[in-house]
Amino acid sequence: MLRTAACGPPAWASASASPRAALAAARVPLLRAQASDEDEYLADLEQQLRRAAARSSRSPPAPTAADGPPVRRTGAALPTSREGSQVYALPGKARAAWRCYIGVPGQLLLLSTLSLLVGFYLAGSLSTIFGAAGFWEPVIGLPVLLVGEVVTREYYLRPAERRPVLLKLANALKVGFYLGVVVDAIKLAG
Repeated sequence: MLRTAACGPPAWASASASPRAALAAARVPLLRAQASDEDEYLADLEQQLRRAAARSSRSPPAPTAADGPPVRRTGAALPTSREGSQVYALPGKARAAWRCYIGVPGQLLLLSTLSLLVGFYLAGSLSTIFGAAGFWEPVIGLPVLLVGEVVTREYYLRPAERRPVLLKLANALKVGFYLGVVVDAIKLAG
């Protein structure tokens, strides 16, 4: 479930909103509509639907005789669609969800442990796959060494309280990788 920017539950999931209260609130407009004149209700409903259709359509509404002669628009920007605005807002929502997830106590420990284990697995798989053919070891070792050194440099240049979460996770991955390489070397030596 995606949480809001305030890291709370969604508005529809509040504890005060019981299903019975929601059902009662939904019945009120229906009862009002039945009590009013049907023609007035239908005219109002049709007007609301026309407004909603005009707002959400990609092209302007069809002109009527009362509108007068058609006006040509040149260079007018197309209206944005609802899908476009949702896609545009997706990175911000993902960042907010990530901050909420990391803000929960224990999540950083869990992710760091997973990064450590993934690094250990990565070391075992790289040494098995590329160690079988002896000529690939230097080719694989150089990029791994360079990435490890860059992560180490970035990690220890910053004070502990100013390290980003992703840098902490990258450091845990690096430590797990080095641990896996050492354990694999001990297995081969023994």
